[in-house]
Amino acid sequence: MTPQAGAPAVQPETVRSNFSLTRVVAAAIAVAGGAAMLVVDIDGLRRVHLEFGERAAAELRNQFGRRLAEASPPGGQSWCLGNDEFAMVVPALAGALWTEFAAKLLERLCKPFRLPATVLDISASIGIALAPVHGDSAGALLHAGRLAVALAKAEGGRAVRVFDTKLCEAAETRASLRGALRPALEAGEFVPYYQPIVCLRSGQITGLEVLARWNHPRRGLLAPEQFIAIMEEQHLCADLSLALLRQVVVDSKWFPGGWTFAFNASPGQLRGLLEFITRPDWLGHDGFDARRLELELTETIMIRDMALAREVIASMHRIGAKAVLDDFGTGFANVSILHELPFDKVKIDRGFVRDMMQSARAASCVRAMLGLARDLGASVVAEGVEDAPTLWRLRAMGCDFAQGYYYAPPLPAEEMRAMAGGGGLVIA
Repeated sequence: MTPQAGAPAVQPETVRSNFSLTRVVAAAIAVAGGAAMLVVDIDGLRRVHLEFGERAAAELRNQFGRRLAEASPPGGQSWCLGNDEFAMVVPALAGALWTEFAAKLLERLCKPFRLPATVLDISASIGIALAPVHGDSAGALLHAGRLAVALAKAEGGRAVRVFDTKLCEAAETRASLRGALRPALEAGEFVPYYQPIVCLRSGQITGLEVLARWNHPRRGLLAPEQFIAIMEEQHLCADLSLALLRQVVVDSKWFPGGWTFAFNASPGQLRGLLEFITRPDWLGHDGFDARRLELELTETIMIRDMALAREVIASMHRIGAKAVLDDFGTGFANVSILHELPFDKVKIDRGFVRDMMQSARAASCVRAMLGLARDLGASVVAEGVEDAPTLWRLRAMGCDFAQGYYYAPPLPAEEMRAMAGGGGLVIA
């Protein structure tokens, strides 16, 4: 049965931080065969402190603790573990639906709080760990409950999550990476990997897309999908791009002078990257020709700030660099964007390239995109080329360039140097 909130086993004023969780959990397991540890976090208590002061935050914390204790079911006990963190231990009940109980508890905890000067709507998040399934000690349950509540907060807060090994390990890894990002940038752990862009007429490499990799000292080589989203949260993408760009300038001496280097730009990093590459003291830095630089812009950037996109493209053209429209065909406004902005290249999204060999409609879309780009004076790169038939079909359609695992995966500088040493000729 679902535990019901009754008269609190512990009076509200006894919610406290120095009670022995170890003894209570051990007793619950011994007597009832198990227990549930509910870790409860107040969402946004820091904001209350900043907006209303320490006295208001303390009063809110006290009211929250009393409300939690009053909601404890028979046999349950509650503690304040820290500034915004509380715990409730409830002995196991046969067939207990803990998520249902926690959802009702959350609804009760999130009712408005009346403070001396205001009424506040506050939410909370709850993480649940069960003994003996998730641990047989207070420490193990508390750790699992904190991971579960972190998962609830990561999903937006005001939520209940039960500890799940895979999901919570992912959340723990994410938190660990978040704390290591800035030191890793300072230590030079981020390096560029290069994927060739090949001319379909000559079979020669003409450029490289620059892709970030993290040489993590413990986790090994990490791909962008493992850290870029966290970097965006911390507004570090511009710093990452500058670090990669500086290394590209060094590496470029080992590659043919005609090869270009294409960088992806997210909305958050665009202005900082633009300010750096258009600085007079950077142009010609170490002999690097700005005409070898390409900046790939997604439709998201144009939708957010069309004026900034125009400024970026104009600035790139002033220094001789090129602007590339990335993921062409995936959005709703690509045609109007091509009409309004003078892109030098467009990249057809890998989804169309992948599907065009099996779908006449996809092939028609690729053919139409090629024609539109050609009429507007832009060359075309097809992404995601993975086999010879796809390559031959693109060449027959008049596509200019191709990129994909058929030629090479993203490679470290040393391996790209070997390919460059062979003259840059790849499979035709």
